[in-house]
Amino acid sequence: MSQEEQTLGATVNFEFAPRTPIEATFSITKTVQDLNYTHYQDTASDKWTITHNLGKYPSVTIVNSAGEQVIADVNYISSNVVEVSFMGAFAGVAYLN
Repeated sequence: MSQEEQTLGATVNFEFAPRTPIEATFSITKTVQDLNYTHYQDTASDKWTITHNLGKYPSVTIVNSAGEQVIADVNYISSNVVEVSFMGAFAGVAYLN
């Protein structure tokens, strides 16, 4: 159950020319990583309530304990909680991003 924090970074490069007045050339690079969350459902259930605290409405991918992707009904309770419903009970993993 890991959640990556959003990272903002900037790199500034300066090149100075030997003139008067001083001239400078620079570039800025911005890096942003998206948030994600992995939910492990160890107890078989036909409804999983997942509190992910991502502050958004993530896409949801469900994989059963056999490693097969499963189709589910996804209901967004809020920007931090999602409820996933299935035709039958099983255990597995939910990937939210």
